[in-house]
Amino acid sequence: MITAMLAMAVLGALFWGRVPLPVLVPLCAAAGGVLAWLNRHGHSQYLTIDVYAQMSRLNTANAALKGATALALMLLCVTARTPY
Repeated sequence: MITAMLAMAVLGALFWGRVPLPVLVPLCAAAGGVLAWLNRHGHSQYLTIDVYAQMSRLNTANAALKGATALALMLLCVTARTPY
């Protein structure tokens, strides 16, 4: 269900201003409804994020340093004037 709501939000953000609102709202609702109806979420076939984190070469690095680096990069991306 959360995947469907996030998909609706991302789809709405991607097409906001490019597609008229009366078309965008049903389009987002339909995409979310299809994802909710399919209910494709499961953990039996894929590695969880915890396993990926343990296999990472950065698993021994300082957590505060990783968090500060991620925050700095996110701020840089948000405050950039151009995508480049």
